[in-house]
Amino acid sequence: MPTSRTRSAAVATLMVIAVAPAIPSSSFLSELDGLTIRAATAAAVTANAAAAAEKVSAYRRSRGLGPVTVDPQLTAIAARHANAMAKRNKMAHVLFGEFSFAARLSAGGYRAEVAVENIAAGPTDLDQAIAAWKKSPQHNANLLDSRVESIGIAVAHTDRGKYREFWSLVLAAPDKRAVADGAEAPATTDPAQ
Repeated sequence: MPTSRTRSAAVATLMVIAVAPAIPSSSFLSELDGLTIRAATAAAVTANAAAAAEKVSAYRRSRGLGPVTVDPQLTAIAARHANAMAKRNKMAHVLFGEFSFAARLSAGGYRAEVAVENIAAGPTDLDQAIAAWKKSPQHNANLLDSRVESIGIAVAHTDRGKYREFWSLVLAAPDKRAVADGAEAPATTDPAQ
């Protein structure tokens, strides 16, 4: 029988504008910007990218914005970062020994015109992660950024520490100049550096 744990969910956001198996989880109660997250024991924590794109698109459409689609490169970039956070048991946009968000995009082969990143630690399912991001002004702005077209999302689990699940959501639009003519896009800039 799982034990009950009390944990705080945490989220963080980063914005970059460029020129060119089943996992057991315990119940928890947390507060985030006035949002109370209550979760029963979950059999598995997954980040279904198609479901995420559908939910984010529906939210965007309700605000008069266009939908987003799943991009495999962004999903791989999000997965690498979620796994890195879980491995280090730390939520951060840039972890010790890791490159900046802009460098992670470039290393993942994605040339962005615009890219934003939402991360979270603690939510035990996709709905909780999205609800937490909607309640946070900066995360919500990223969800509703009119320039983004695609997403990649991932969650990674750890059995140790305060949080068990670490989420990464990347929303972006490709550099259309680089796509159109095959030219190298200028390097992205990272204001966090």
